[in-house]
Amino acid sequence: MLYNKRLELSALIHEHSPDVIGITEILTKNRDMDPETQEFHIDGYDHHTNLEGRHKRGVILYTKSHLHATISHISGEEKFEESLWCELKLTGADNLLIGVVYRSPNCNRDNHDHLRSLMQNATKVYTSHILIMGDFNYGEINWKNGTSPNALTNPATTFVKTLRDLYRHQHITDPTHYRADQHPNILDLVITNEEGMVDNLALNAPVGKSHHLCITFDFMCYTEMPRKHKTFNTSRPIMSL
Repeated sequence: MLYNKRLELSALIHEHSPDVIGITEILTKNRDMDPETQEFHIDGYDHHTNLEGRHKRGVILYTKSHLHATISHISGEEKFEESLWCELKLTGADNLLIGVVYRSPNCNRDNHDHLRSLMQNATKVYTSHILIMGDFNYGEINWKNGTSPNALTNPATTFVKTLRDLYRHQHITDPTHYRADQHPNILDLVITNEEGMVDNLALNAPVGKSHHLCITFDFMCYTEMPRKHKTFNTSRPIMSL
């Protein structure tokens, strides 16, 4: 749970000084009640969560307060269980759509199809820059060549086809998830609408007992302020127990 990892999160923020932080699974599986959203406050950041809607584990997006991010509602968002979308104003007429997604490993076919529709609908929002990050749990996909070994109707295969049809670029090509009794695989993804938008991507040590690595990268865009927009995706490991 994120609340129990505040010290580790604070240390990472101090080290990387990120403008954007995306986190999935901010709640424990077994809980008596959900925390209040103000419990996730971090000085200098606005925080956006999906805790008011339909969720199981919750996702959160932190953005530096000076960026003035606003919630963006994507068609079909209410059908897929775990996502959050925000929009940032960039230089001139440009803007950035950021999505944080958690797809459960127990995701059923309907929810998988809702995710594909959500990815498609995100392209219909007028935006020059798109960044989608999170834990997608498609461990069987080979992201070095963008292929799935499964049948054409398998969820992993249809997800790859969806990204290809949308001309989306997935930037993670090395394992992000390690567990003693499992083969290392890529569960955490960084997806953009242009190949050159991500630079200096690094897979960092997990926090605590997590099996997921932390991901940091620079996202190449400019706000109204003359500075590079540096994006930091902590994803699942920061708040895993």
